[in-house]
Amino acid sequence: MGAMLPTQAVDQPRVNKNTLVSYTHTLSQNLLNDFRIGYHRVSFDTLNPFLVSGPATAGADLGIPGFNGDVRYNNPGIPTIDLTNAFSGLGGGGTNWYQFDTTFQMSNVAAYNRGSHNVRFGFDLRRLETGRRAANDPRGRFNFTGDMTGHPVADFMLGVPRTVIPPTDQIQGDVGGWRNGFFVNDVWQASRDLTFSLGLRYELNTPVQTYAGLASMLAEDFETIIPSSFPAVGFQFHEPNYKDVAPRLGATYRLKEKTVLRAGYGIYYNPNQMNSFTFLTNNPPIAAVSTFTSDPANPTLSFQSPFGVVGPAVPPDMISPTRHLPNARKDQWSFDVQRELWSGAALDVQYVGSNTSHLDRSFFNNTPQPGPGPVDPRRPSQRFRSRRIIQNDLIADYDAVSVILRKRMSHGLQADVHYTWSRTRDMATHSNGGGQTMNNYDIQADYGPANWDVPHRFVASYIYDVPFLKSSSQPVLKYVVAGWQVGGVTTVQSGTPINATIAADRANIGISGLQRPDLIGPVPELNCQPSPTSLDLINCFDPSAFAMPAQYIFGNAPRNVLRGPKAMITDLSMMKNVPVGGSVRVQIRAEIFNAFNTVNYGNPNAVFGSATFGRINATNTTYPNMRQIQLGAKLLF
Repeated sequence: MGAMLPTQAVDQPRVNKNTLVSYTHTLSQNLLNDFRIGYHRVSFDTLNPFLVSGPATAGADLGIPGFNGDVRYNNPGIPTIDLTNAFSGLGGGGTNWYQFDTTFQMSNVAAYNRGSHNVRFGFDLRRLETGRRAANDPRGRFNFTGDMTGHPVADFMLGVPRTVIPPTDQIQGDVGGWRNGFFVNDVWQASRDLTFSLGLRYELNTPVQTYAGLASMLAEDFETIIPSSFPAVGFQFHEPNYKDVAPRLGATYRLKEKTVLRAGYGIYYNPNQMNSFTFLTNNPPIAAVSTFTSDPANPTLSFQSPFGVVGPAVPPDMISPTRHLPNARKDQWSFDVQRELWSGAALDVQYVGSNTSHLDRSFFNNTPQPGPGPVDPRRPSQRFRSRRIIQNDLIADYDAVSVILRKRMSHGLQADVHYTWSRTRDMATHSNGGGQTMNNYDIQADYGPANWDVPHRFVASYIYDVPFLKSSSQPVLKYVVAGWQVGGVTTVQSGTPINATIAADRANIGISGLQRPDLIGPVPELNCQPSPTSLDLINCFDPSAFAMPAQYIFGNAPRNVLRGPKAMITDLSMMKNVPVGGSVRVQIRAEIFNAFNTVNYGNPNAVFGSATFGRINATNTTYPNMRQIQLGAKLLF
């Protein structure tokens, strides 16, 4: 697996094992049963480039005392170095590491038909097990935020980090649990024009437990480490959930011969992923991770002195779920009207809405309130430095209206035209992957557009059989010019939200990169200007709309208050079948991606106070940003 830097490349050997046995039996004329049992296991190593030739003392050889590679699991290399909003990942992060995932599954589905009822009922039982030997920072991490000099690159050049994490000992984690579902569903043809779908599902997901017994967490007081002795095989990390009942209701009604109404409602549950619990092997007393913080007024950390002047005796960090972890719940509803306009064409108007609760949040609940002075002495708990807590209390909602025109192939034309208006809101998009709220004590302040919110999206796909010269008597015109089929897809959509942030830790809470500026004027619209010295776009946002918040205060700008440039692209294709003789023909194709060579720009830099605020220096990586032509031919017989 390649990377931008040699230190980031990895090798990942992988082994997959799969077994499945199924038995289907017709019990009677109207009862069919399908039973399945299966086993799946995948295991893989992620090996860093220093594995063969890198010395275990690479960190110390660079003049960083105590920062050697992990000798236990042969994990040599250099520390990870991050420059906030400038550069990250030098050193390769957490590689290498080992992981396996095992799934044992047993299911049974019975189908019963009687009169106007079509009933399906059964169960799906799954035992999941995940083992991981990994740590986020096995060789340590230096984080340069710009709090020392005002710029992270200057901090790095001077060797004065804001925080330092020593190398983390990697312990083999092994956790798992059961994911069980029991269901019944009846599709009832109540009349010629009315059909109901009535379903009920019960989710019984057992608490995740440690199979190796080498994991710890915090009790409800967030101070006491549990369990009290090790190994604690079978220790459960959270309470069971017995109330996950999920009804599913649907109805279809033929209002008139050419008009159909559809409506539905359902509840869906999703438990926390197993990966969240494998990190509990990095907790004390089995292993200990500590983070050292330097005071900008009196810097004490450096490459030569990574533990500061007082030595490494600082409170450890802690990762812990809460004991009460309700499964994420999604309530979803929809309504649809479909009308045939003419033979082969229909208009479909749809509404879809959902509300999701108990989404997981990973946050630091030992963060001090904004204020002056060193960060660590102001933390609520002095037993730990950082407490990363996994708690299921985030919400999200979604509303969308779609208008769809479909035309089947007739008169040489087939087309699908979609327009969707939507709104997606949440508190911390992709929270399990690192998304966090600005203020852990006021998560409502981050409720706003999700990172992937796209209010307007138009997509049209079309195929057209070119009718010209099909009946020409000229062989050259008939076989070369006539008979082409042209198709394409055109997409136009709104830009995605952008979160205006500041690089510095103005609140002085020990966390930078998440805080926002003050919004002192109207929300600035995107209005980019070409740069006179480069291909960049500049001044995309009016900086006078923002101001630095006062010291020791969070900014008042809403989350994701800005929005990036729209995207527009058209892909075209041309195809022709040339008969050769009998049933043999040659198919010639030409595919043109981004046919009109449209440039779709990426989002501007939104770090207020930086020299590149409001500058776009890259294109949108979702779409090709230059015309690409692909030619092909194949023989069909």
